Amino acid sequence: MIIDESGNIIKGLFYDNVRDFDVDNEVNREIEATIKSDEHKSFVLYNNGITIVAEDINVVGDKMTVTDYQIVNGCQTSHVLYYNEKSIDDALYIPIKIIALARDSRLKNNIIKANNRQTPVKLEELEALTDFQKKLEEYYKSLPEDKQLFYERRPRQFNGIQGVEKIRIVDISSQMRCFASMFLDQAHNAGRYRANLQDETRNKIFLSNHDPIGYYVSAYAKFRLDALFRKKQMDGKYSPFKYHMLNIFRIQVSGNDMPAIYSNKFIKYCEKIEEILSDENKSKEAFLKTTAIIDRAVNGNYDRASAKTVTFLRNIKDFLV
Repeated sequence: MIIDESGNIIKGLFYDNVRDFDVDNEVNREIEATIKSDEHKSFVLYNNGITIVAEDINVVGDKMTVTDYQIVNGCQTSHVLYYNEKSIDDALYIPIKIIALARDSRLKNNIIKANNRQTPVKLEELEALTDFQKKLEEYYKSLPEDKQLFYERRPRQFNGIQGVEKIRIVDISSQMRCFASMFLDQAHNAGRYRANLQDETRNKIFLSNHDPIGYYVSAYAKFRLDALFRKKQMDGKYSPFKYHMLNIFRIQVSGNDMPAIYSNKFIKYCEKIEEILSDENKSKEAFLKTTAIIDRAVNGNYDRASAKTVTFLRNIKDFLV
């Protein structure tokens, strides 16, 4: 069920999994050890099993036809079995649960979440299951090569894929920081206070009526800014203030009067930002301009701690009026 005609594992079957396969994982090493040991006959008793959700199941006698299916839990087990195929014999059994559900059923997501409670799951990993996250992933894929970033909706999904630079990968946590800093006035929480950021952005981010462009331009801006620091074209003393610089950049480029995020006007607002970011020289000039606001706000004290305060955020707002 998990390999194609050439014997390769079908990656698309794990699209609705919370996580992608993690090679360097202690649990996976234990699964492999069991497969290769005399205990492999007890594998069915040790393993949590594989859950498959299919559009349709047809049973005739002792044969079952499963149509349009996804493995929603068991990505790790499936991959370990695949990579240890030569060590498997007929004595090894696998617990499998097959469920027939409509493709877009809300129950399907609930099943995925419930089946992934066996191991700790981060908030952003469960967030990966939402329709908006999938739409955002597709938006990133649609971008031309010269503007390409890679949205990592599921952890490690780009591991081992040639042509994907690590610096161009945007995971959910990074996306949250960038968007919240640029558009939700949360730059002071983005650098360190992850719990605060999640609390402050709840019901304000990754909403179904949001257009993906705002998320992309915020991540693209961070990519451009990081490049300036890497190339020593930006003074390192400004590094603690990166997330504030995203906010300042947005206001200086598109204006302080930001339209509602769910509106068509917001798309036009973001297109101005994207236009500047698309030109390396213009974006460099724009980011260097943001340092003047940082200089005024810090008043000679470039200590990292100052960037984490609401007071600092308010000072920046005052200077941008």
